[in-house]
Amino acid sequence: TITTGNHRHQITSLHKTRGLTLPHLARQLISLHAQRADVAAQVETLVQAHPHVPGPDHACPGSGVPAAAVLLAETLGKTSSTGAQLASYAGLAPVTRRSGSSIRGEHVSHGGNKRLKRAMFPSAFASLRSDPVSRAYYRHKRDQGKPPWARPSSPWPTIAS
Repeated sequence: TITTGNHRHQITSLHKTRGLTLPHLARQLISLHAQRADVAAQVETLVQAHPHVPGPDHACPGSGVPAAAVLLAETLGKTSSTGAQLASYAGLAPVTRRSGSSIRGEHVSHGGNKRLKRAMFPSAFASLRSDPVSRAYYRHKRDQGKPPWARPSSPWPTIAS
């Protein structure tokens, strides 16, 4: 219980402020959700209209509009003539550790474009589940004795293709 008038006044002011603030914040949140939906629709339209994005009948399983948008945004202005160059830029290609005269084999790259790598991984694993060509390629690499991290799920597409 509150015995002084000052405390009672402060609590009353807090309730009035909360009554004004919460509805305002709720309206802002609703507005932000609407803006987010508008931006998502615009991004989807831009991605689908891009000349390097295949149509729905040629799309890579598991790579939707968000992954394609990241791929396009992160490779804008970059030129990769091969899939290996794109994989290296993304940090998906294995690297050989060398120190002076010792060569310690291939390891997972910790460099590269993190956003691009994060966007490509889920679609690569989805293609293993749904695409017979990717699954056959993965099995071929596994049968060659490649470690799991050195087995790409599918040949990486070039930007030009």
